[in-house]
Amino acid sequence: MKITLSFLLCLAQCIVFSQSFYFEDTSTTLVKDISQSPAHWYIEIFSNESKDTTLRWKANFENIPSQWNINFDTQTLYTTNIQSGDSADFILSEPASFPQKLIIGAVLNNRPGNGAIHFDIYDPALPDSVQRISFIFIVTGTSNGIEEQGFTILRISDQEIFLSSPEKVQLIEIYDMQGKLHQSIVSQSQNKHKITPSLSPRIIRLVGGNNSTLYTSILH
Repeated sequence: MKITLSFLLCLAQCIVFSQSFYFEDTSTTLVKDISQSPAHWYIEIFSNESKDTTLRWKANFENIPSQWNINFDTQTLYTTNIQSGDSADFILSEPASFPQKLIIGAVLNNRPGNGAIHFDIYDPALPDSVQRISFIFIVTGTSNGIEEQGFTILRISDQEIFLSSPEKVQLIEIYDMQGKLHQSIVSQSQNKHKITPSLSPRIIRLVGGNNSTLYTSILH
């Protein structure tokens, strides 16, 4: 059987560039109020290798309040006071009975906010082969989530809620209390919105241009 040189080169490239790790989930949402500080959760990382592997993370903040103090724990390296653009190498341990956790922590310092922290994970020897994981934060100012920002919420019934907003809303998102998105509604009005949530309690997020959060509220 004739095996061409190009085939062998292609096979060699596939072996060299095969990724040494993988994720089953690449994002998670943390729904908190400012009394639940530090806010923390994790994403599991899995190894494809039979030995320890050196990986690198690089942080990218999206609309994260400057008052928050962010830390990141890979279970082999704990880093505090992370800023957007920071990076560090860590060890992904050889496969064990339990997957390794990448744990985010945010000291909220009494500051509500909505944003995301992304981490690009990659082998330093293969910087073009990157997987991104995202921790999405929905943090309200009080335990009941009501924030006065010029928005009016009028409950018509247990199934219908009417919202009036001073700013143009592009999208209305409805989450459960674990942060799972249940409904995503394209706004049909300039500043008046009628929604019919299918669960209670729920988090209402009004989204403006560039996916910016205009308002977040927990309704019971």
